[in-house]
Amino acid sequence: MKLLLTTLLPGSPSVFHQRNNLVPFRTISQQLTSAVGMRAALTQIGGNLALLAPLGFLLGLLKVSFRRAVAGMALLSVAIETLQVAVVPNRAGDIDDLLLNMAGGAAGYLAGALVARLISGLPRAPASRLQSPRDPH
Repeated sequence: MKLLLTTLLPGSPSVFHQRNNLVPFRTISQQLTSAVGMRAALTQIGGNLALLAPLGFLLGLLKVSFRRAVAGMALLSVAIETLQVAVVPNRAGDIDDLLLNMAGGAAGYLAGALVARLISGLPRAPASRLQSPRDPH
C-alpha cells in the first residue's frame, strides 16, 4: 500500500522522471548508467518491480488465470501511470514503470501459483478431525 501511495502522491522532481517516456527501456538504461548512483537506480527499479508483486502473488494463490491476472495488472499499471500524468504534480508517466510493474506482478503471480500448487499437494486432514464433536442428545 505504501508503494501505491508513493506513486500517487506529489513528489519532488526526480532526476529519472523529468518528462514522460514512451520509449521502452530508456529510463531503465539511464538509471543504470546514471551518475546519481546505483543505489538510487536500484531503489527506483525495485520499487516498480515490487508495486504489483503482492497483487500478482494473491491472484496466483487464488488460481486466477494467468491471462486475466496479467490483463488486470496491466490495466491497473496503466491507470496509475495515467493518474501520475494527469493529476499528480512532479510525476511523469513512463513505459518502463509499466514494464517493471508488469514484470513484478508476473513474478508475484508465478510465486503465488507455486505456493497454491504446493498447498494443494499437501495431505488433507481426515474430515472427522475438522468437524466439531456432535452432541449425542
